[in-house]
Amino acid sequence: MKTNVFHLHLLFGWTLWILLTSAFTAQQQAPGFIRGVVTDVSTGMPMSKVTVEIRTPAGVSAVDSTVTDSDGRFFLSNVKPGKYKVVAMRAGYANSEFGQRRPGGPSQNVTVAPGQRIADMPIAMTRAGIISGRVLDNGMPVGIADVVAVRITYIEAQPSFSLVLMSKTNDLGEYHIFWLPPGKYVVMAVVWDTASSVATYMTPDGSNDNTFITTRRSLRAVFNRAIGSGAAENEAHVPFYYPNTPDPQSATVLEIRPGSELRNIDIQASAIPTRHVKGTISGAIPPPNPNLIRAGLPAGPSIRLIPLQSTFGTSDAQTPFANAEANGSFEFKNVIAGRYLLVTTVGAMAGSTLVEMRDRDIDGVGVTLTQGLSVSGKAVLDGPTSSTSIPPPGLRITLRGDPLIPGVPTYSGVVGADGSFAIPSLSPNPNVVTGIGPPPGTYRVFISPILVPPLSPETTVPILPPAFQNAYVKSIRFGEIDVLKDGLHLDHAIDDLKIVIGTSPGTLDGHVLNNQRQPLSSAVVALVPDSGLRYRINHKWVSSDASGAFQFKSVPPGDYLLYAWESIETGAWQDAGVMRDYESQGRAIHVDEGGNVTTDIVVIPSRN
Repeated sequence: MKTNVFHLHLLFGWTLWILLTSAFTAQQQAPGFIRGVVTDVSTGMPMSKVTVEIRTPAGVSAVDSTVTDSDGRFFLSNVKPGKYKVVAMRAGYANSEFGQRRPGGPSQNVTVAPGQRIADMPIAMTRAGIISGRVLDNGMPVGIADVVAVRITYIEAQPSFSLVLMSKTNDLGEYHIFWLPPGKYVVMAVVWDTASSVATYMTPDGSNDNTFITTRRSLRAVFNRAIGSGAAENEAHVPFYYPNTPDPQSATVLEIRPGSELRNIDIQASAIPTRHVKGTISGAIPPPNPNLIRAGLPAGPSIRLIPLQSTFGTSDAQTPFANAEANGSFEFKNVIAGRYLLVTTVGAMAGSTLVEMRDRDIDGVGVTLTQGLSVSGKAVLDGPTSSTSIPPPGLRITLRGDPLIPGVPTYSGVVGADGSFAIPSLSPNPNVVTGIGPPPGTYRVFISPILVPPLSPETTVPILPPAFQNAYVKSIRFGEIDVLKDGLHLDHAIDDLKIVIGTSPGTLDGHVLNNQRQPLSSAVVALVPDSGLRYRINHKWVSSDASGAFQFKSVPPGDYLLYAWESIETGAWQDAGVMRDYESQGRAIHVDEGGNVTTDIVVIPSRN
């Protein structure tokens, strides 16, 4: 009898535990809802027929969606607990996310707790603008040319192109770029001399990375070659910028305000003359490939011309490439005016020389192949948390020419298990070298993944592996020379380059305030290193949260200027030209090794 009672008690206990657990689990998973209203930012009027989606913070597709009613209200029910971003979309408007101060700016994620009811969420949408005009070649209209609204940011004095929206011209040469988010743009026309195999339309349907670019469809290549744009053998079409220049720095910057329309933005995109460059490669040219000789093909080293200023490449005439003959002679047949670095490589040999093309052919260019130099040394850890002086595996040392010329070869080597490295790399046989060593010149030293070259604005900053979360480059020295400050000047081989990796960074936190000293959300906060630090660390930026708070983790020790903007184009703080307007508005910050700095900063108001 006692046994039966015991079994009944045990059964009752298990049943009660299961019921309580199920109730607790159900409570933990109880859905919530999000309710809000969408308005026009300019008029404050509610907007109907707006599609509202919730997405995961990193997602590109909707978890759920709805459409606003005649009063601009939306309701998303049965929202599973989690963190989301809320996106609003309607034709004629730039996509908007909850918490944004401008289209494409920082937004605020929404955390839905179990059973939570989020009401009266406001989303303001900004009317998009229009740019229209014609593309002409020697006064004649060009059909099926590509016209692109471009944002250009200059990083290390080189332009970085962010394509926002594109249109193709019709048979009258007319283009019409619509639903363009407010902002500043240059307009670029591309007239294709050959059929393009990658023809795309970019539209503002709303890609998840705030670029408002979505690939819609491809056309058959036969329809992509521009018509009405005849280019002779000694001519080439290159991108032209409004009103009439192939140089993006000379382009007219157009400002699109909410709902504005800029008409008659006509672009003269005529073909420009090309010239030839002839010369000879000298030095230890290896024996030619007999198969190439039998085929009647050039059998000498490869050779190319690299523009000193980066370009939006659409024509071979912008970045000419050739193969030299077996005796070292070479010819580039179609080269547009500009300044170039002529580069040639073969085996472990390399050579380069500057070439400036103006208004006539160039003959007699000479370039000599030489053996590259070698750079070797050791990387060590330094910091109170380091139990060893050997850095974690995964570091790569890269030498990049200074000043920056995009496309010029870089030279790198992997840090070994004992912290040593060599450029060019050594093979498993210690007496054999693989790769090409750097020629004499000035270089900047980067240590991937903790110190990399500046990234373009549309590039997602990679997440550091756990072993390097608190790592930074403390010093790079060659004898008494501070390489981080002065660069690495190579005129002979180096075998004692010392790299010190710090492991005790600081932190910086605070709040962004408006002019009334009230917290401001979704502001852009950038930590810009002073000139002595600019090659020691990467630029850092965050956005303030709903309470106006911001935080920078793993800040290398040193001096900085802290800025907070109500609205600024992403990455603009890397552009020296832009920052000249804000030099006096930054707050000087010093971060000690392992230290914490707390400060509030008043926002720089939007200029619009």
